Amino acid sequence: MIPIQTDTGQAAQPVSIAINPVASYCVLDIETGHASQDVIDAAVGRWKPAPNVTKPETIEAQRKKAAVKIAEKSALLDGSPIICVVAAMPYRATLFNGADGKDYQIPGAGFAEMMACADSGINLERNMLIALRHWAAAVLSAETILVGHNLIGFDLPRLRAAYLRHRLLMPQFLNPIRAEGPQPVFDTMREFPRYFTADRHGEKFISLAEVADRLGIPQAKEIVSGADVPDLHAAGKIKEILTYCLVDVLATRAIYLLLSGQDGPPVSSWPARHTEEPTVSDLLKGTDIPPVGYEQCDLNTPDLTPEQQKMTATITHSVGCAAPPPAPDQSDQLAAGLQETALIDAQAEEFCQAMEQAGDGLTLLRLVERAEGDALLKKSPMAMFRVSEAAAIARERVK
Repeated sequence: MIPIQTDTGQAAQPVSIAINPVASYCVLDIETGHASQDVIDAAVGRWKPAPNVTKPETIEAQRKKAAVKIAEKSALLDGSPIICVVAAMPYRATLFNGADGKDYQIPGAGFAEMMACADSGINLERNMLIALRHWAAAVLSAETILVGHNLIGFDLPRLRAAYLRHRLLMPQFLNPIRAEGPQPVFDTMREFPRYFTADRHGEKFISLAEVADRLGIPQAKEIVSGADVPDLHAAGKIKEILTYCLVDVLATRAIYLLLSGQDGPPVSSWPARHTEEPTVSDLLKGTDIPPVGYEQCDLNTPDLTPEQQKMTATITHSVGCAAPPPAPDQSDQLAAGLQETALIDAQAEEFCQAMEQAGDGLTLLRLVERAEGDALLKKSPMAMFRVSEAAAIARERVK
């Protein structure tokens, strides 16, 4: 049971929100880290010059330039590690942490459920993929619409490549040739230029930030951008990555609801994951699922010969993900960073609680003004998302 605010700002009678285990839509986003040197070298080895370039010195110069560019953008390669997957459905968000397996509490996101993929001696990314498949089988149907920004060109193929790399059975929602036909997809990067703009009509690429800005939807790109994620991963800032990815998913969800002519409540009205509403973990309880991390051979294939095992090990190594080298001892700097993070989290949680308790638009506007001048809050993507959301709600209430 959660309180719903009326248009006048007065609290209405509490209502019960029934969460259907099968989602009508699912907004997906992934984040990736720097690829290992093996993956980068393999990509450079596959590089080919243009057919009209024949001089050896020109080819070599272009190869070196291409190698630098490939290394800089290595997080986009198929073999780079998937750090996390975040999915949002009506009234629920689920975060799959494949980076360090920890269950982080994100301030202002009590509605989000963390699926921490604890390491059992096997690659964390592999554990995450197994957990994602079992989760999808429980909450997605053949009719669930997959939603994302550049979902068709990046997130879905990267997920498929990861399942292949780990020799894991692919979830049905990723299977492009299943009997029921491919999963329905709404890619905001394709649909917005196609139907909702004249000055960018027909263009193949438009950023999520631009679409959100055109529609007046809150985002956190000014705090963290996708280009920052690989370096954040290398620095061990996993909570920041999960928060950024969740904010991106919530922005994409808002865009989808607008473009598809649907209505959806603000995130502030979503039930917390500790309420009586069922969580994904509840849905998975009692099902016949092997413990995450112990799925040794996930494909229904005969035993491999020694030669095939050797080949598989070689392939896995060649596209595997090396862990970032350990950072030098910076204990004082780390302690200061942890202290600041704790202060940011406390400030963000305090603001989000105050926002949810505000009964009228003027009170909410004062909270927004205070938050926009708070230096600590400005470092929290989730807090800034909630501030923008609160500002929009406040403007509606004081009309």
